[in-house]
Amino acid sequence: MEAESLKEGALIGDCRFLSNACLCSNKSLNPLLQQQERQHCQHHQQEQQQDQQQHKNQQQPLHAKIWCVYVLRMFGVYRPRNTLKMGMVGLPNVVPDDRFRWLCGHFKPKSEVSATLSIFDIAGLVPGAHKGEGLGNAFLSHIQAVDGIFHVVRAFADEEVVHSEGEVDPVKDLATIASELRLKDLERAQRLLEDLQKSSRQQKAADKAKKLQEEVLQSVIKMLEEGKWVQQGNWKAAEVEVLNEHQFLTAKTVVYLVNMSEKDFIRQKNKWLAKIHAWVQENVPGPIIPYSAVFENKLAELPDDEARENYIKSSGASKSMLDKIIQTGYHALHLIHFFTCGEDEVKCWTIRQGKLYHCIGDEYSKTLLGYNTSVLKGVQVDPLLLCSGTKAPQAAGVIHTDFERGFICAEVYKYNDLVELGSENAVKAAGKYLQKGKDYVVEDGDIIFFKFNVTNSGKK
Repeated sequence: MEAESLKEGALIGDCRFLSNACLCSNKSLNPLLQQQERQHCQHHQQEQQQDQQQHKNQQQPLHAKIWCVYVLRMFGVYRPRNTLKMGMVGLPNVVPDDRFRWLCGHFKPKSEVSATLSIFDIAGLVPGAHKGEGLGNAFLSHIQAVDGIFHVVRAFADEEVVHSEGEVDPVKDLATIASELRLKDLERAQRLLEDLQKSSRQQKAADKAKKLQEEVLQSVIKMLEEGKWVQQGNWKAAEVEVLNEHQFLTAKTVVYLVNMSEKDFIRQKNKWLAKIHAWVQENVPGPIIPYSAVFENKLAELPDDEARENYIKSSGASKSMLDKIIQTGYHALHLIHFFTCGEDEVKCWTIRQGKLYHCIGDEYSKTLLGYNTSVLKGVQVDPLLLCSGTKAPQAAGVIHTDFERGFICAEVYKYNDLVELGSENAVKAAGKYLQKGKDYVVEDGDIIFFKFNVTNSGKK
């Protein structure tokens, strides 16, 4: 059924049909969130500004904050940071992880805190948005702050859900979105280059940093004029740092969610899938996940898991796609989990496994050296590849900035060792409870106890 194997972002599309197309009369996939969605829709811009200010003041793990309808905010394409976000078509916000459930059963803590995703709505996009038409300016300013894109593609016909362009044509919609984002980036890159060149002319001495900025912007403009996205460039590490500063829209990873009718989803057939797949592969490659918002909405309205399982079986469908969408987002941007465990609390923390670079040719194999490929099963990784991981002090900083600033060491053992040996004491007796320093790169499934010391005089 899937047009492609599974790639974290903001869901984008034409809001005049996608909000209904995705969520059935603008209902959340979780009925309990419907009232909250309406409130957030009314105060979207104010809420987003407050959220951004909150994250300027402190570092936090992923939050369980639900926003409405169809646009999601996701994890960074290039930026290696610890406070990460993702939004999804009104989906449940808990990230599935069997290891977390096992750890909770083992430690029986007073508190259980799983990894969660923040869900955000962004104004819709129409042709001419890069010139400010429709809600273009609001949309493009909001999407610039996200780290990746979930693009909802309408692939069903319904007379009650009017398409903004008069007819359902997913390929045309894909091209419209891609073109608007590319043209907005082109306009911005040209303006940045003009400002930079004007500033350089006013300075007597040559500035290497500005020269690099100018070269990168010239390369970006050339790519965009050729119809390519920034993410498709062959960038060096220093150039990636420049791109990080500008947050180009076309530098973001895209995951395509093809919203089909319930009938097509159940029978695993849709006349548009092959055409969508061909366009994606030729233009802006990314994972494609077929799903049905109508089907998922019906499941969400059922009272319990047993009722949902019965509905899936009776309908002839294979399964819900929600877990797969969430997991795809995580693996697409190489996010991993580490755990802090004890009788008081078991908590799942999310970090980036490493910085992402686009490498081709010989650089492809070089980049993969030392890469933990176990987290990439079933995930498309080319052209975005991992170069380095998150070190222990930075992982500690996800918990609290003081942990990073006063980092002493990390006491680490593996989830698999705990499962195999049965207890923390047995892990220690086997010599697998290790003390790691500041250069240790945290791995997926690590269970960590951080030691740190911050004196009052050292606090700012």
